[in-house]
Amino acid sequence: MFATVTTQLKLRAVGPVAIGLVTLWLLSPVGGQASLRVLSYATAVDSQLSNLQYLDLNSSFLEPDFNNLRGEYDGTSVNYLQKSLYGASLVSPASTKNSSMDSWANLKIPMLESLGGTAVDGWLPVTSNATVYSSLIGVPVSAVSMRDNATFAMETSYWTVDCPLLQEGFPDPRLNTSGEGWASGEYYSWGFASLWVNQNTPEGFARKYGEDPNMAARRLYYHNYDEGASGNVTYAECEMRTSYVEVRVSCQARSCAAVAMRESTLPHLPSNWTFLDQSYQTLMGYVRQFHTAVDANMYSPSVMQRYFVDPGSPISVTNAPPLYSLGQKSFSTSLAQLMNTFWIAGVGPTVVTGGIPNSNAELRNGTRLLQASNVTVSHAQEILVCDKRWLAALLVSTSAMFIAGVIGLTLGFLRKGPDLAMDIATMTRDNPYMNLPQGGSALDCAERSRLLRNVRVRFGDVAPHGEVGYAAIGSLVDEKEVDVLKEERLYA
Repeated sequence: MFATVTTQLKLRAVGPVAIGLVTLWLLSPVGGQASLRVLSYATAVDSQLSNLQYLDLNSSFLEPDFNNLRGEYDGTSVNYLQKSLYGASLVSPASTKNSSMDSWANLKIPMLESLGGTAVDGWLPVTSNATVYSSLIGVPVSAVSMRDNATFAMETSYWTVDCPLLQEGFPDPRLNTSGEGWASGEYYSWGFASLWVNQNTPEGFARKYGEDPNMAARRLYYHNYDEGASGNVTYAECEMRTSYVEVRVSCQARSCAAVAMRESTLPHLPSNWTFLDQSYQTLMGYVRQFHTAVDANMYSPSVMQRYFVDPGSPISVTNAPPLYSLGQKSFSTSLAQLMNTFWIAGVGPTVVTGGIPNSNAELRNGTRLLQASNVTVSHAQEILVCDKRWLAALLVSTSAMFIAGVIGLTLGFLRKGPDLAMDIATMTRDNPYMNLPQGGSALDCAERSRLLRNVRVRFGDVAPHGEVGYAAIGSLVDEKEVDVLKEERLYA
């Protein structure tokens, strides 16, 4: 191609023939690139709707004294599973605590209250680098394919805790200083820390069924003896609520994460109602087991207390500062995470570690255990894609080269004279059969060709009148002087 272009520049004969030659040669690199680019890899996505199930967090809390529950649990196994799951989540590495999934590949639900950004139709984006999760244990979701991607939305809930009073000092609420009644068995402690709830609420049965839309929030009272501070006590008064949310989830194979959240648009009981209000047994059973979930003594803080100081690595905390110095927001968030974690461990201890089998019943003691959701499953497959533009270029270039090859082969068969290796301008030098003026022996080939551009020549018989012809280049001034080559004639 380069030689073709430079030849036209040397001859200074740019015209239709020159343009045609350059265009024909340009098809060669274009065809070479087309052969490389006509096929490429791409991903084809095939989407279809399916169903999945996930744990309903408003299910019954399992207590160890349930001797038989549909043949699945006994008191020992329930107690062991609850404590094991809770303790394992507390001491899990910080990378797992900050991940969108827990140690058992369950989906963790962020706290909607902690999300920032701009809401679109009420939806707030979930950013992985600034997510505060509501629990250390996620919500078990039935398995999606290991190869496919999936997206779905789920309705769920979690507890929020707000502690407007966090102080040094311990005004014992059992002295009835707040005017509320406290029944025996409501005071439980672990190590240096204690948590109380009161049962005698003004709403009575209306609270049990969530019938009062103006009911007050569930009250919690916390205290602990701070480490290394003789006589120092952290005391907190907190309010507990339920946050109902809708979550959009995206799964890349088995790795799932919440990508957007909004407040649930479905009808729910008042947010000040929690599932602990369902019955006295549920309330007391949960609090009782929550306090005995980890072993502790009265001489050193438990891992639960240390979690307030360093949620990422509570077992490595030494010389912890007084908890009242941590700030209301940090303290409230940590307490809510601990309570949500133990609740999930008590609601679905087997499905947390073993997943949701297809045979799992939907009801437990008349309470729904699982919820269902539609899921869009996308199967990605690597395919070859043909680029039609490059295919057209490849077809044009290969066709042109093929046609040129056929024409050359055809002319080779039709050719009557010998094949000449040199160019015409060279063959005119000192040629006695050329009617040219004398001189020009020092001209190069290109300049000589430019000067002879209008001279007609023929490679033919320069001795047409003799018995034996002679083939050479001659001036075509008179066609009788340079005849065409003939098959029946002999040539010297």
